[in-house]
Amino acid sequence: MSFQKALATLHEDGPKAGIAALGRLESLSAAQADQIGAALDGSARMLAAQPALALKAARLLVEAGATHAPRFLIDAAEAGYEEEASALMYDQPLPENALMNVLRELEARAIVRACTKARVAGDGSCWRELTAPAALRGDSDKHMAAQLLRRVDDRARDLADWMLAQRDAPAWVKEGIVGARGIERSEGRRTIWSLVEGEKWREIAARAPTLAERFPEEAMFPYAIARAHRAGKRLEEAVTVCEAGLARQPGSVLLVLELVTDLGLSQQHARAIAEWRARRKRLERDGQAENVGTLLQNLLASFAAAGRAAEGIRELEREIEECGSDAPLFNAACVSALAKDLPRTLAYVERLRAAGRDRADFDAESDFDGVRDSPAFREQLERDFTGTKVILADLGSDDLAVVQRGLAAFRSWVETRGHDAELSLLSLEPTDGSGELLANPLLDELLVRHGKSLGRDALLDLVAALFGEASRYHDQQALKTAVLLLLGKGRRPPDAPLEEALVKIFLRGMTYVDDGHRSFAHTALDFFIDEVFPRFSGAALADLLIALYDVSNHRDVLVLLPLALSRKAGPQSEAALLDRVTASLRDGDGFFEEHIVRDALSILDDCIDTRGVSKAARARLADLTAAVRAQPPSEDS
Repeated sequence: MSFQKALATLHEDGPKAGIAALGRLESLSAAQADQIGAALDGSARMLAAQPALALKAARLLVEAGATHAPRFLIDAAEAGYEEEASALMYDQPLPENALMNVLRELEARAIVRACTKARVAGDGSCWRELTAPAALRGDSDKHMAAQLLRRVDDRARDLADWMLAQRDAPAWVKEGIVGARGIERSEGRRTIWSLVEGEKWREIAARAPTLAERFPEEAMFPYAIARAHRAGKRLEEAVTVCEAGLARQPGSVLLVLELVTDLGLSQQHARAIAEWRARRKRLERDGQAENVGTLLQNLLASFAAAGRAAEGIRELEREIEECGSDAPLFNAACVSALAKDLPRTLAYVERLRAAGRDRADFDAESDFDGVRDSPAFREQLERDFTGTKVILADLGSDDLAVVQRGLAAFRSWVETRGHDAELSLLSLEPTDGSGELLANPLLDELLVRHGKSLGRDALLDLVAALFGEASRYHDQQALKTAVLLLLGKGRRPPDAPLEEALVKIFLRGMTYVDDGHRSFAHTALDFFIDEVFPRFSGAALADLLIALYDVSNHRDVLVLLPLALSRKAGPQSEAALLDRVTASLRDGDGFFEEHIVRDALSILDDCIDTRGVSKAARARLADLTAAVRAQPPSEDS
């Protein structure tokens, strides 16, 4: 009998006759075996009910090297043919990945059966019987445990929740479930973000709600759902999703951005402004000044789109004046021009010119067409737009008010350019790698000449300009001098507004600084960690550590944790801080990152031993260190 006739028998007469006919053939190629497996897929339920037949199918497919073989092996083993299935798994050339899939699936089913039985009986005895699965014996690979428990979690999520809640459950079970969910969450986040970037709103609408329900702590999923609603012009639905997400994640920048944008587009300007103002301080405290500017820009644009440009400028005048970024300032100039408000337009253009905005931006923007023929506007555009010449001239002045104006322009110029700011245009040299602070005649002499008479705002402008996102220019002696003038003599902590301002500057400056940049010498980063922050209150230190989006990437500052906890940051800040530290010590799959926790353990131990740390914090830290030490080392550690 030919292969084609035997295959036709399988299709026409069913799996029993077909498998018998195929078994009489002298040999099968892997490609032919895959055709058989595909044909048998439609008979999966029948084979599961006939384990002897499933075993025959598995033998046929395994011997031919088919990729479909594992599923039939699983069905046969589950139905009592475990020894025969095991012999086939190990005696035939089954690919290693297929073998591991069979083992994991069998182990996952065994775990589900044992734990379901124990849960129904209200009995924890299953843990004594449930040893580490065969797939893990002799192997401490925690990622394999996560893959195994993911099968359990997918099959019976409520059972997995019950397993996590059991105090006597084995560590590999709990860590496996946590790791499994971490993997699923990471994969979901990457997938949904790629769909957002590709503007595939229908796919997002189909997939993101399930992920949002499974991972309510992840802001990405409701954000994507809201974006899909906005794309479909369902703005009220978008607002509802954002509000529900912010109730769970009040600090989510993505959701705040989306909420304010949706409210503005739906003409709910009063609500949009109220939401923005309510959340602005938290965003700025968390180092999100750029996103605060983006929100302001979006609000102005929504007023202009509604034909209410002049009203938008009036409503947001104070925020525009306080904004440190030039993007919303440029938008304000555009909206003022649309409203035919020439004095405001000229005032904003002058500020942008002083901050170094290029004239080409004004020439190319059609929003200025309504005022372009004005002699005053034309004259404004003819002035020097290089920006740096004006700033350098102001900084070299003997007039205190002129110097203060120059420092404000210096800060604006730096913040406008962010990471790409070339401070060499303002006579500064980049870090030379020596670990020492660099002298700068212009700024050093300015500080000697004017000192504390510059006032807090001007000194903060200088610090912000020097410790900006362009981290290659951080190491300036003038930075240290300005901060010490702000702090004053002695060891007294600064007042709360000054602490808040310095934390905000530090967070912005750390945007492009990751672990390994501290030299333990005399750099600006060393200065902040060793001399500035040890003077701060517990609350300010807690805010700093919480706001660092990932302490694991800035773990040099973790040395401040004992100070933050011992100086009474307050129960709420203390709990949030410990949550953030715990999360930052784990990798994307939910496991403790060994190269990080090795460094962190001594600091966590110091916190437990530090006088002034609360009992609640000590207990949490003790649990954390115990969990870290209980995690098996990886093979390469």
